[in-house]
Amino acid sequence: NSVSSGGGGGGGGSRGNSESINSVTYFFNTITKDEFKITQIKKEFLPIKKLGIKPNKFLDRVSITITLLDDKPNDISKPDGNVYQYLEIKKENVEDKDIEKVEMEFEVNVSWLKDNNQDVKSVRLLRAVENSFIELSTQLISIDDKIAHYKSESNGLSYFAISTKDKEEKNRLVNSKKLNDSFANNSFTGIHPTILMDKINASLNNSRLSSPKSSDK
Repeated sequence: NSVSSGGGGGGGGSRGNSESINSVTYFFNTITKDEFKITQIKKEFLPIKKLGIKPNKFLDRVSITITLLDDKPNDISKPDGNVYQYLEIKKENVEDKDIEKVEMEFEVNVSWLKDNNQDVKSVRLLRAVENSFIELSTQLISIDDKIAHYKSESNGLSYFAISTKDKEEKNRLVNSKKLNDSFANNSFTGIHPTILMDKINASLNNSRLSSPKSSDK
């Protein structure tokens, strides 16, 4: 496998870049199969700072346009949690089926996390698939007093949202893990089925009751 990079569309024959107030377009004459094309994005208005694309076939005259959006498209459901920013990444002369993987690195202002009472580890990148956002694997790379830096991976390009996990969802996951641990540790061995269901329902109800209201965020 090969890796190439550039300060813009660079390397492998770029045709120059185009920029507007809220978007930037990178052009690539060619991207060879299994080449990992990395683009450094040095635009202050964009949270994405690096975009890497690895195709599973030879690509010719490709363009990638990254646009910062004020809001999500109307036909896509709003994701849970607090949304930091919405983005659209459009592609020309390449389809999702031609892409083996996409890696993105992005930044979130620590001040925004503090102002919205959000944990730095709750940040995730979401991708729109059909009419809803799905969560992508997201990793915290580094953090200082101003910027938290993350890396995420996708298998295609479309609309994206940088968001945080919903606190109620996090509590449900924690309580679900506790419940699974109880089963694993045989904590419910010998309990009558009716009583067992009561305990399970009580655990789920406690999860909902202990979840902070949206007004508390």
